[in-house]
Amino acid sequence: MVLGEGRPEQLVIAPPPDRLTVRCWEYPDIPGDPKEFSRLSAGNEVEINDHFEREHESWVRIDENDCWVPLRFIEHPTGSPAGSDKEDDMLIRREFDIPAGEAESDVAEGLMDAGLLEVIDPGDEVVGVAITLDPEDFDQVLLLARSCGLNETMLDGAIDEIVRKLAPLYPERPVLDRFRRTPPARPADTDQVIDLEIKELTDQ
Repeated sequence: MVLGEGRPEQLVIAPPPDRLTVRCWEYPDIPGDPKEFSRLSAGNEVEINDHFEREHESWVRIDENDCWVPLRFIEHPTGSPAGSDKEDDMLIRREFDIPAGEAESDVAEGLMDAGLLEVIDPGDEVVGVAITLDPEDFDQVLLLARSCGLNETMLDGAIDEIVRKLAPLYPERPVLDRFRRTPPARPADTDQVIDLEIKELTDQ
């Protein structure tokens, strides 16, 4: 691919044939915080802002998340988004990055043993993983739901999001009730501050 000057070319994210996403790196070979640099989906339109050559890899900085990706994952649009046919209609697949420690947790290892979680991008600090399941297989949905903690980790958050989308498929299953409820809004501190100010004024 030739990187021309002047008017930006229309380019899209093109993951490898077995992926739906690519990692969004803070700098070439430096992953960054996965909370800030989420993975980029196939077909996302991007604009190249910078270019960097390493010994065995060309990198480009793109406008989306202001991050870096290997140039080999960028291509011209082909009419249909790259990776659009990689996900079986009967399966749900989500790819995301988590801190390496979470990928080594008991929860992650249990899901890997069950075949629901796999590592797609190994790393020392950040690991790319994928959750794949059949939404019509309640045993898989239940195992995923029981693996979900209280959103204390990025893995919890990803599991919670998936199960919340699947819970309406099983209205007769009370074990999924917590995923059907809207999380209660935290009470604002404003009312308490106003009450204290009124009390202080009354006492004076």
